[in-house]
Amino acid sequence: MRISRYLQSISCPFCLAVILALAAHTASAEGVWEGVFNYQKKMADYGHPEAQVKLGEMYEEGHGTEQNYDIAQQWYQKAMEQGYALGEEKLLQLEQRRQREAEARKRAEQQRIASEKAAQERREREKAEAEERAEQERLREEQLAREAEQRRMAEERAAAAAADKAKEEERERLARQRAKEAIEKMLATPDGLE
Repeated sequence: MRISRYLQSISCPFCLAVILALAAHTASAEGVWEGVFNYQKKMADYGHPEAQVKLGEMYEEGHGTEQNYDIAQQWYQKAMEQGYALGEEKLLQLEQRRQREAEARKRAEQQRIASEKAAQERREREKAEAEERAEQERLREEQLAREAEQRRMAEERAAAAAADKAKEEERERLARQRAKEAIEKMLATPDGLE
């Protein structure tokens, strides 16, 4: 458990006993962290570099308080200024952590932007495809309408041609009938004339 590991790292046995006694009276882990934080804050305020580093760690991790890298850096700096080597080491580690997190945020932002760009391109592509399909459908309907009009006109021409042919056939039939009647009439009269 992270709390017990942290408690083991506290420098003085008396301090550990005080914190453990406080932890016994506190039911939640948050209460334990608050107690540890308050104790380390008092010790850090008195100028103990070990407590300053521990307090910096608590700010860095957000144990017993809000996470705040700037305040953590200030406590590490105070410990380093007193010649405590761990303070300098923690400053370097904090800077590396900030860089890693900044890089991770940058990568996440780049991925978000790339994802949004891909989604936008997909939406634009789908829109263009839908417009293309609509245009093709419109052109197909126009082609079908033209073909239907051409068929209608062809049917009208065929009907007109059939009507013309029927009229011509009727004229020819009537002409043949008149000619036949005329021949029959000529044959029916003795001298072929009236």
